[in-house]
This record gives sequence, C-alpha cells and structure tokens, in this order.
Amino acid sequence: MRHPSNQTIGLYSRQMKALDPSFLDAIITTIQNVGCSIVACEKINTHPRFTIQPLEEMVGSCDLILSIGGDGTLLDVAQTAIGRTVAVLGIHKGTIGFLTDLTAQNMNLELTKILIGKGKIEPRRVLIARYHTSQSRICRAFNEVLVKATTQSLLQLDCWVDDVWVCHYRADGLILATASGSTAYALSAGGAIVHPQLESISLVPLNPHNLSSRAVILPCKSQVRLKL
Repeated sequence: MRHPSNQTIGLYSRQMKALDPSFLDAIITTIQNVGCSIVACEKINTHPRFTIQPLEEMVGSCDLILSIGGDGTLLDVAQTAIGRTVAVLGIHKGTIGFLTDLTAQNMNLELTKILIGKGKIEPRRVLIARYHTSQSRICRAFNEVLVKATTQSLLQLDCWVDDVWVCHYRADGLILATASGSTAYALSAGGAIVHPQLESISLVPLNPHNLSSRAVILPCKSQVRLKL
C-alpha cells in the first residue's frame, strides 16, 4: 500500500447507523492518527464531513475498504471488488466471522500496523462460471457457484473435470466453492473447511441420492464442466 498520507480508506457496513458510536469512533481515530483520508458508504452523524460513496464507487477510489460486520458484509465488498486492486479487511461486528480478520479487542493495534505497511495482502481466488442457455453468460464468484433444481425433482448432472468424466450426480444441487467459500454454504452441506492458501475448488453435492456422492476437493486451476 502507499504511504498512509496518500491512502484513502473506505468504511462499509450494512448497518452503519446501528453500530456502537464509540466502536466506530475508535476505528476512525485509528485511521486519522496515521494520516489517511476516509470515505464512508453513508453519513456518520459524528463525522458529517466525510465523503459519501456507494460501494460500487468505493472499490474504485479506495486503497483499502474496511468491512464492518460479519461474513455477509465482507462478501458484499469482496464480490463488488472482483477485478479491482482495492484491498479488503474485515472487522468482526456480526454473527458469523470466519472471513473477518480483526475484532474489537485487537482492532486498534492491528489496524495501525496494517495502515503503516506492516500487514500482508493475501490474494484470494474467485470462480469464473459460464453457462449456456439461449444465451451464454459469464459470472464471477468470490464464495461459491450453486447449481440447483428449480422444481421438486432431483437435479441430474454429469460432471467432467479437465475433460475427464468424474461422476453422475443425483442431488438437490451442487455447490462449487472456493477455499474462501468453504466455510459458507459448502460447510453447511457437509464440505470440508479448506485453508485459503490451498487455492482449491470444492465440489459439494446437496442431499445426494446415492451413497458414493461425497465432497471432492480439486486444484484451483481445474476446469469443471456440468451437463444436465
């Protein structure tokens, strides 16, 4: 990251107005003490002069965005930031915090270290999914891609990995998860918790109808092809 005096830090929360004012003031004071400028996703009553930007603009103008909340809040930022160079840091103030790095207890010291250049940026893999119906579309996912039946019938899928046929799934759906997403829907469906440095793809069937269908972990560069 650049010198602190040239950095712009974004503050994002789904419920900015509901945050404890003293907690939010502690974050703002820490940022200001190292000379960074601040933009926020909405007006902060105790600091009305901050520039207000929607998240879509923030990912293009900030050096670092602080996601204040739980994993869902961080995923809002991460998904929007795909393809940008902005760094994202989670401060846990929510229900589930697998992805958030800082807590109220260690926030001041650790955030200061990061802002003065003593932190480490950890790249995360995303999934690129292309699906073909009447039109071909491409989407990018930080957490997971879910293929799910739209009726009460079981979904039947043939699966190839790098052009090698793997299996035929009969299930309610199939989750393709990044290592970051291994602690989300994939975990609830029986998948493994995967360390992010493994850079993998997890295939996790939802309620499979055969005993041999189990979660599979693939290298991150694998090309997975599914056919109904």
